[in-house]
Amino acid sequence: MKMNETFDQCVLKERKACISEGRLSLMLKFFCGTHPKCSTDLKWSLNEAKKRVEEEYLIVGLLEDYESTLRLMEKLAPSLFKGIVTDYHSAERKKRSGRFHSNFKKPPSAEVRAILREKLDLTYQFYDFLKTKLELLKKEYDI
Repeated sequence: MKMNETFDQCVLKERKACISEGRLSLMLKFFCGTHPKCSTDLKWSLNEAKKRVEEEYLIVGLLEDYESTLRLMEKLAPSLFKGIVTDYHSAERKKRSGRFHSNFKKPPSAEVRAILREKLDLTYQFYDFLKTKLELLKKEYDI
């Protein structure tokens, strides 16, 4: 991405930093692990990442559903996360996090979202898997 270039412009100009499945699948690689295929075979990585999430993670949260993620963490591991939701709503935390708020953030256009959905298919598949898993946990624990 170039200076003063919007994300939409970066995607529409097909810059690798914005549309390369290999560069933007870091989340997939993280959950896949250190096996050599995690860096070379994205389809294999997707399946391995899903398998590892199922077998090794109690919860994987999403920033877009942050409060529910915190509520689940508090419910599933109270000795570690007791009071985390209260802290999240505290005035002090809001004051600290307000420093990083962007007034100029513009969401990607529908055209760019469609391009990303196509080019980053495996990453979206993993995200959809995580979102579904989180929704099931929320339902199971009445959150």
